[in-house]
Amino acid sequence: MRFAVNYSTKLAELIKAGKLDCDLFKCPEWEGLLKAASSVKPVYLHLDINVGRGEVSQLNFEKLRKMLAETGSPHVNCHLSGTQNLKVGSKADRTKLLKLWIKEIEVLKKEFEGYPVISENLPFEPLIPNDETIEAMKAARRGELTTAGTPDRLLEKLNAGD
Repeated sequence: MRFAVNYSTKLAELIKAGKLDCDLFKCPEWEGLLKAASSVKPVYLHLDINVGRGEVSQLNFEKLRKMLAETGSPHVNCHLSGTQNLKVGSKADRTKLLKLWIKEIEVLKKEFEGYPVISENLPFEPLIPNDETIEAMKAARRGELTTAGTPDRLLEKLNAGD
């Protein structure tokens, strides 16, 4: 197993000074950043691809395939995302989002044949919240959290009343 760390200029300075070490840097597909990082350590791409927003078809697949090959990155990653117009707690919106995730991940699998496609994160956009999200954040700050125990129990609670 190799240990990868998000690249930063400060981290690169610490590595050059012998104060820290890692096996490789994790970087988004930003050419200037890749060049700087790869001058210090090997790099693997941690792509800035969001599924769930309808943007996957706009990616420059040729450029990304070239960068993946040049860095020897072992997989294609994507981030599960949503949009601010999704209604919290809506089974219909959850279903719509899940179908879009599947559709866009299928596009990634086709375009990046030979690479495993992995996904991460949940579709929570705190920087562009809707009214329900703002209220949920306020409730959490007040300690009004819903607990469920197991993932199955959580899904039961989320789908109650639908």
